Amino acid sequence: MNDSFLKKIIRNSDDISIEDYFSFLQKVIENKADKSEVIAFVAALSAKPLRVKDLVYFVRFIESVSPPKEILNSNQAINIVGTGGGIATFNISTTSAFIASAAGAKVLKSGSYRYNSQSGSLDVLTALGLNIHLNLQALEKMLAETGIGFINPNMYSPLLRRLAIAILPLELKDIGGFINTIGPLICPVHVKGQITGVGHYRLFEIISEAMNALKFRNHMVVWSEIGLDELSSIGKNHIAHIHYGIEKQIIGQETHGLDQKGIRDFAGGDPSHNAEIMKAIFENKIKNQALDIVLLNSAYILLLAKTVSNVEEGIELSKDVISSGSVKKQLENAIEFTNDYR
Repeated sequence: MNDSFLKKIIRNSDDISIEDYFSFLQKVIENKADKSEVIAFVAALSAKPLRVKDLVYFVRFIESVSPPKEILNSNQAINIVGTGGGIATFNISTTSAFIASAAGAKVLKSGSYRYNSQSGSLDVLTALGLNIHLNLQALEKMLAETGIGFINPNMYSPLLRRLAIAILPLELKDIGGFINTIGPLICPVHVKGQITGVGHYRLFEIISEAMNALKFRNHMVVWSEIGLDELSSIGKNHIAHIHYGIEKQIIGQETHGLDQKGIRDFAGGDPSHNAEIMKAIFENKIKNQALDIVLLNSAYILLLAKTVSNVEEGIELSKDVISSGSVKKQLENAIEFTNDYR
């Protein structure tokens, strides 16, 4: 066992080099690391307070062995991804992705099955009737034809699968928090920008700093004080815009003219329940806080995509594509497209 490196990881030592990381992760990807080593590595990174160095070194290795792919139109797309955590809601970012794409933005949604929620984005997409088992070629075609696409776990670096397999039969969610945290930093395709939602303030700080250290451009990290890994139409939101540095701001619901109401409108359930909420929003049947929160999140996607010049314009455009039936049609198009690849 690589005792020296693993002891440094477990002890949260500052004396760890990028060469240490690369050497160990190369063993993992070549399936030459002992199971006990991998478990110790993943468990230690998930249990200890993360540092920017941990994230940057890991991402640099991923970039060296699995660089982001160039696919048609992805350099015009905004990727939406979250770390999960916080209070349980319906699938807000997935709902917002459909609305923003119907409003003219190219949108990718990175997703997974439920990890620390009742319904991950892939769970609710499946409940809606989409085939989420697409390859990169199909993703490219879908983004070009419909303006939206879904990144699934199979598109990520094989290193992540090696780590996940190595810790079996242990529960990934028990010791795999680091793997979930690193996801927003390793989008498998080149994109124009990204909105990353985090469920805790500590993650807001460290992921923003790591993105800046990695020289990411046109990326936004968001955290809501009520405990959401997306923007909230209730309470205060923290936003870090990473573009040649970090620019931070705090906005409240009054900033964009939204009313403060009950948080219970955000509540979600299993994938079938959340799918029904999404369809009701798309059919213009919901007028409560659930509508406000997706309007806010879709508006920021449109802003980052430069489809609109300000958030208020994005909110109004999002309202228009719902009332016109364009979002409902967008969902139908996505279902039809993905099922052609079964």
